[in-house]
Amino acid sequence: MRLLARSRSAIDRSTPEIGAVGVEAEDVTFAIGGRNLVDGVSLTVRHGEIVAVLGPNGAGKSTLLGLLTGDLTPHHGTVRIAGRPVPDYAQRELALRRGVLPQSVTLSFPFTVDEVVRMGRAPHAGLPSEESEDTIVARCLAETDVAHLADRTYPSLSGGERARVSLARVLAQGAPVLFLDEPTAALDLKHTEDVLRLARARARLGDAVVIVLHDLNLAAAYADRIALLAGGRLVACGVPDEVCTAPVLSDLYGHPVEVLRRPGTDELLILPSR
Repeated sequence: MRLLARSRSAIDRSTPEIGAVGVEAEDVTFAIGGRNLVDGVSLTVRHGEIVAVLGPNGAGKSTLLGLLTGDLTPHHGTVRIAGRPVPDYAQRELALRRGVLPQSVTLSFPFTVDEVVRMGRAPHAGLPSEESEDTIVARCLAETDVAHLADRTYPSLSGGERARVSLARVLAQGAPVLFLDEPTAALDLKHTEDVLRLARARARLGDAVVIVLHDLNLAAAYADRIALLAGGRLVACGVPDEVCTAPVLSDLYGHPVEVLRRPGTDELLILPSR
């Protein structure tokens, strides 16, 4: 998988500086039926880093992602992207600022893979760009290892192939803040590693990347920081060495966990006790 620099739209000429705040949530709460699915969470993600959001089922991970992207409106608190409250953005401008990969994407019409990826360029329609649309789409197809599927229809693909095509569409959007909800759930070993390496490469280019994951080892290997959720609350946030400890993870998941080092390296290995 070859990783190349992304283009910038003329509406966003200046690439955000590494370390600048990409997205921040300030004391956000979201409730349904009187139950807080997200409860008073504050989180800041900066350009140049990957923050992985982890927690047990029902912890509020996808709900928090929906709040950060603007797909959900908090009942309390504020979410800002590039320093502006999300409701202040028009939809097109928001689409130029942040790209979102949901857990699943359903397309009923037989669009080809090439057409699906080109949908990511829709917010740029009529705007000058540093690169042609064909160049951007070709690069994103190659980065996600789906170029050989360009003429296939989306409904004819396997689950893993669809997931990679959907990621290519999000990358083609060219937004400097990326939200990826379980992007590796349907992927095999190779493509799982490829997608996380791609996310890391995008962060090193200056993107702010938020990834919801279930795999603790992937998060420890690729994330710059890990945010742990439980019961809708943020229980810990820090570099993997700080938050991926046996007591913290055993308590979070309600199951004993061992945290080891891969022999000869500093890489964390997180294993359930059996």
